[in-house]
Amino acid sequence: IKRLIPSIKRALKDAALERERRESDRKYRTIVETAREGIIMAAPPGGPWTFVNRRMAEMLGYSVEEILEKSPLDFLDEEWRKEILRLRREILQRDFTEGELKFRRKDGSALWTRYNSCPIFNDKGEHVATFAMHTDITEHKRAENKLRYLASLVETVSDAIISTDKDLIIRSWNKAAERVYGWRAEEVIGVKGSDILQTSFPKGVTREAITQAIFEQGSWEGELIQKTKAGDAITVQAKSVVLKDEAGNVTGGVSISHDVTERKMAEIKLAESGKKYRDLFEKMSEGFLLVEPIFTETGTPVSYYYRDTNPALEQLTHLKRTEILGKTAHEVLGVVEPYWVECFARVAKSGKSERIEQHSEGLGGWFSVFVYCPEPGKAALIYTNVTEQKRTEEALKSSEENLRLMVNEAAEAMAVLDADGMIQAVSRLGAELLGYEEGELIGKHAQDFAATFSRLEVALKLEDLRVHGQRAVTTNMYVKSKAGTAQMLSLHVRVVHPGTKAEKYLVKFDKVNLPSSSLR
Repeated sequence: IKRLIPSIKRALKDAALERERRESDRKYRTIVETAREGIIMAAPPGGPWTFVNRRMAEMLGYSVEEILEKSPLDFLDEEWRKEILRLRREILQRDFTEGELKFRRKDGSALWTRYNSCPIFNDKGEHVATFAMHTDITEHKRAENKLRYLASLVETVSDAIISTDKDLIIRSWNKAAERVYGWRAEEVIGVKGSDILQTSFPKGVTREAITQAIFEQGSWEGELIQKTKAGDAITVQAKSVVLKDEAGNVTGGVSISHDVTERKMAEIKLAESGKKYRDLFEKMSEGFLLVEPIFTETGTPVSYYYRDTNPALEQLTHLKRTEILGKTAHEVLGVVEPYWVECFARVAKSGKSERIEQHSEGLGGWFSVFVYCPEPGKAALIYTNVTEQKRTEEALKSSEENLRLMVNEAAEAMAVLDADGMIQAVSRLGAELLGYEEGELIGKHAQDFAATFSRLEVALKLEDLRVHGQRAVTTNMYVKSKAGTAQMLSLHVRVVHPGTKAEKYLVKFDKVNLPSSSLR
């Protein structure tokens, strides 16, 4: 029995150690399986996952069985596989590595993790595994992206956005604020806002009332008068909002401002000239019409009501004020082209001005109309009858085409230049005289064919015709042929359609025979 006692003690000790090992394994597995982090063990080098805890599988959207023995490369986009390959190269050179990875979940969505990784060696110093813990930072990444988006938005909006701390010290100043106030961000950050903006208040508004509204209601909106860096006073439409932390303590504020100086000046001038405006309205030569678009239940514009007119409208359109007010366009005209209805509706809804030039069958002519929105839901029209102008333009186009045909078929050397001196047409004889094909000259400038010493003369002659009112000029000039030789030509230039958009130069030219010794 005495001889058995040591064996019994060893067996009892081994059993106790085995129980401790099993208990330790149980505690370890419980910790690993209940951890908030994803835990993996991978075979070296770059081998598959040999262990994956439940949290890691859940983060990827798989069961543990689905991803065990899979490579991490199976869950990464191509661009992020390079990060794993880099990590594998570094893992043996460092005791500890960390970084971020972007996995692809089973449903195709992105999983961002922050990882901590370290190599595991056996007693012989051999790399037997890689251990890594992954923390899900997807929501953090989304928040970062949202912050970046908001930051870029702040920098690109047209309104000045200024933030201050609770002591009204400027903490941020966007690009629009730089444009509105003239101060660069680095000049004002850290400075008290009142020292920079030098705010004054319109009649009936006080600093105390604004402060009270901000603290009691959380925000204030209205007009303020502030100074630019150059010392100019500007009027801004401002909205100020108080910022608080989670405990409700005031941490600062944000002000969004839009420069309305020009609008205010226009309002003042309009108020001062109310009577003058009415006189202008009654005496202006352009026709004025106020309309109210009519929409279907689905929002489709179908017609419009006549709401107001001036005397000139009757002269331009023969529509009598007493006969059209309160009626629809279709009741008055019978036929109304859709483009008129659609244009007036767009302006009335959007508030954005438009100019439209179209034919009206109901009014029997062409009209150029400037359309703006004087109040929501209505469109104001300033009419100009351009029927005669259209007829003139068509006649000029026809005349211009006839001129080109005449030149192309002429039995003498001729060319047509536009008002800038560009060649638009040339006769066959004219092209041959210069040694070119007809098509080679079209679109070229007359100066391109003048000898170097004659280019200034070309410019001066065109200037005489264009600016000084001459209608024709005759001159001799050296002209360069395609071969590069200079030859003297006699040119007669006449202005066609002077003072119109279709103004042209008709050029007739012929060779002047000179002794060879006289050529420069």
